Amino acid sequence: MDAIINTILMLKKEIVQTFLDIKSSGWGEFILLASLLVLAFFLSIVIIKILIRKFKDLDPVKKNLRTLSFYFLFYLFWKQVPGSVSGFLSDVSIFIFMFKLLKVIDYIVVEVFFIRHGRKEVTQIFRDIIKAVIWSFIILMMLKTFFGFSLQDIAVTSAIATAAIGFAFQDTLVNIIAGFSIILEKTYKIGDFIKIKSGELGTVVQMNWRTTQIRNRNNQVIIVPNKEIGGVEIIKYNYYAQFARIFKIGISYKNPPGYVKEQILKFLKNFDEVLKQPAPEIFLKDFKDFYIEYEIRFFLENFETILQVEDKIKTQLWYMFQRQGIEIPFPITNVYVGKPESPVKSDSIVFADAENIEIFLKPDQFIKIIRGKIKLSSTKKNYEISFGGSDGVLDIFYFSNELKSKIKDIFHFTAVKETEIIYLKEEEPFHKEEALKYHQQILEEIKHTLETDSSSNIQKEESFIKHFMNINFKE
Repeated sequence: MDAIINTILMLKKEIVQTFLDIKSSGWGEFILLASLLVLAFFLSIVIIKILIRKFKDLDPVKKNLRTLSFYFLFYLFWKQVPGSVSGFLSDVSIFIFMFKLLKVIDYIVVEVFFIRHGRKEVTQIFRDIIKAVIWSFIILMMLKTFFGFSLQDIAVTSAIATAAIGFAFQDTLVNIIAGFSIILEKTYKIGDFIKIKSGELGTVVQMNWRTTQIRNRNNQVIIVPNKEIGGVEIIKYNYYAQFARIFKIGISYKNPPGYVKEQILKFLKNFDEVLKQPAPEIFLKDFKDFYIEYEIRFFLENFETILQVEDKIKTQLWYMFQRQGIEIPFPITNVYVGKPESPVKSDSIVFADAENIEIFLKPDQFIKIIRGKIKLSSTKKNYEISFGGSDGVLDIFYFSNELKSKIKDIFHFTAVKETEIIYLKEEEPFHKEEALKYHQQILEEIKHTLETDSSSNIQKEESFIKHFMNINFKE
């Protein structure tokens, strides 16, 4: 309690002494300095506004710039006033000035030069390095200015402190060095999709002094020390624009390898997600005890949808095998008593949900939908007609050779949910006239779409030639 009272009395004495020093030097000089301070501050605000109008990137730090100018002028003001209290206030002012200066420099260097104009990703380590360099410079300047330390004294003290810290924090320093190595070698960066030694797949979301943070497919963040991830191999999936997906499958010996490869390649071409170049490949890998092993390889672009695309391909592949009579054997013994029942009619065909089916349909056939629904839609315009289901126009449609040749890439027949169909025989009773009517309507819609598209292309070509070759087609 006595110490607090003594401190208050000492502070009071210093304030009184400063007041007397100002009085002895004259109040006129003090008022003049204060007036110049206010005038200079308003002038600095005007200059800052002009700078922000010219350089829009400085707008987010305009408040810091105003504070910066105020404390710098505040420091200059108290530096001219005699007394120990004014000296203390000038020291406080320069400290706050340096702190605000750090924020402004960090923003200009990182946000403006590197991110906005350099278009580069900036890691947390790099930000911390910039702050450390600026703070080191500020501390060195303050030690030399306010405490009279020489650079030699500071260097000796820093060496001793560095040795002590290095001995006490060996593991942390190893992680920091590994982090530097990862950044300098550009092993990976924020946003990369990688696989680490533990088998975890994920996107790099943060890199700091000690750890790397990876968000996996379960939306969980895995925190890995830099020394562990920097010393082992990792797989970087998005190093190239295209990346391969490979899986193996066993097919029965009764299915010829040439036929199996042909059907799988034809099947893979039906997926927009599978790249045409590099082209899909199928290899016969081995002859097993009860099946032939094939390796299927295809390439994708979007690594974030790997699981969804693979699920779609493998699901529809099973349906394709069922339709084409390709068997996936399994090592069990089946004993049948009497005639085995099949869950699907022998003459029926089953398609998976969202599968494009026109390449699998036989031409010049009337097709009946037993369950599910088939949708015909256009990729060029808003046109859609459905067959089967509760909202379909009819559960029968006619798929002619003319229709197959004309739909090309403009129209698609797509299964909605799991869909089962059969081919009808001519002698069977069904609504043949209605099916032919809708068939004719579809052909007319396709013809109209093709003519519109062709006319649009001709107009574009005429416009191009007229613009670049100065030819008027109406003359």
